[in-house]
Amino acid sequence: MPSFRTIFLVAATAFAALTSAAPVEGPSGSGVGLFARGLPSNGATDISPLNLDIPGVRRHEGSHEQVLPNLKRHNGETRSLCETLVEVDAKLRVVSDKMTATSSKANANAAVHLVAEVKVIIDAAIVNVKGLKDHPMDYILSLNGKVLTKVEVCHLLLNVINLVCAILSCAYRIAATASATVIVNVGIAFAEFLCVTFRLVDGLYVIAHPSLDSAIKIAADLKLDALVSVFNGKY
Repeated sequence: MPSFRTIFLVAATAFAALTSAAPVEGPSGSGVGLFARGLPSNGATDISPLNLDIPGVRRHEGSHEQVLPNLKRHNGETRSLCETLVEVDAKLRVVSDKMTATSSKANANAAVHLVAEVKVIIDAAIVNVKGLKDHPMDYILSLNGKVLTKVEVCHLLLNVINLVCAILSCAYRIAATASATVIVNVGIAFAEFLCVTFRLVDGLYVIAHPSLDSAIKIAADLKLDALVSVFNGKY
């Protein structure tokens, strides 16, 4: 059985890896804080997510665009959790870029449509993750031929959480009344996605939890009760 010192060092290493990027405050007066590289305090609306180095994932320099791994699978085979997270991240980055442009024009209708796009992306991801229930854990955690550690998988998940929170926060500032219902619907869907993900990979929530304070604040500000509950461990 590993010594207490060994357990402590492993836990400390995981915590440090996930909290090396300190939270920053959102736009002045928004009451919203985001993870590093989120909405900056000067009122700008660059909603870039964390750019953490993940095996099998690379990006064009100076761009949010991801070069997805060459994922090989049999026809109809369910994507692994890591592949799903990478795919969701890539799609959400496209939405975040559009939302940034929409914010500069204060286009309420466009903001609502972009939030609806997020719902479609999340719904598809839920179906895929549910399909992984009977797959081996090595497959679930695999990406581009490598089995990732749970800390690495958590980095991928935190990227997605950061993007969803940033997009919803930005949409609310652009079109609070018009986007309220669709934002709540996205919150419910994302809560379900996180539930099935945390249930699928034991211990993933424990690793993620220390980095969720900003996400909890955003979800609470947006009155996304289902999402707040999941962030607080009720899944």
